[in-house]
Amino acid sequence: MHVIMTSLRRAKNNDWFARKGIPADLRDSYAATFGVRQEERFRRPAALSPAQAKAAFADWLAEVEGRIARLQSLHDGTQQTLTARERRGLCGQWYTWFTRQHEDDP
Repeated sequence: MHVIMTSLRRAKNNDWFARKGIPADLRDSYAATFGVRQEERFRRPAALSPAQAKAAFADWLAEVEGRIARLQSLHDGTQQTLTARERRGLCGQWYTWFTRQHEDDP
């Protein structure tokens, strides 16, 4: 089995570019959920510095791989753990919901 790593490259017009293929067994559910069937594409303008492009690419790749992992866990019936970033986001959403309930009665 070959593992193809997604890498950040320059396109012909010098923009930052990358592609991430969707696994064949998840393409139908990924397309139904996110609207893309074959692959996700990352593109940022050439004006970004290499450091900015790498940071944006890392965020994008983590999001896409997280989506794939969640769909894979639903497909397999296995449990998936949340990343630290996802846990903090979930806590933030809960905190916002909780504090809105008590805004009128401090």
